[in-house]
Amino acid sequence: GSIQGIVVSSGNVYTAALDSTVLRINKLDSSLSPQAGNDVAGTYGNTVGQRRNIGKDSSGNIYIAGLRTDTHELVVAKYDVNLNLQGSVRRINDKSFYTGVTMATRGDNIYVTAVSSTSTQNLTSIYRFGTNLNDNFLSSTTLIATFSQGQDGCACEERALAIDPTNGDLY
Repeated sequence: GSIQGIVVSSGNVYTAALDSTVLRINKLDSSLSPQAGNDVAGTYGNTVGQRRNIGKDSSGNIYIAGLRTDTHELVVAKYDVNLNLQGSVRRINDKSFYTGVTMATRGDNIYVTAVSSTSTQNLTSIYRFGTNLNDNFLSSTTLIATFSQGQDGCACEERALAIDPTNGDLY
């Protein structure tokens, strides 16, 4: 499968990978030897907008986000350091999410985006989750888009999140 995101924690490497329609989280040791792996429940699409979708909290728990193609839901799952599932949540807005999943973490805040669309615009939804996976919807920003198709015929756009380490501002 294709690697969607990587995070390093306590000498281990965790990857989010998409293998056909299976979203998988993997744990590798510092020599990159496989240690554990888990499939995230659901069916996922190989979309360009599903990148940088893995992160960790201050306790070393690992989080992965994806968009289910069967239900158009945003899914966020939490795993311990051995990849035992600790919980998951699903979110959907009034339009179906189709792309733009990305994640950024700072301390015990996990920020995730997902994008839905109308015929004339994209709507980027930003969520903030705590370590117990309770969420606090942050914002919905309408982005006017021309939907010009790229070389692969996709009219979708990637999203990125960044957190300023000095003050915690989200960009």
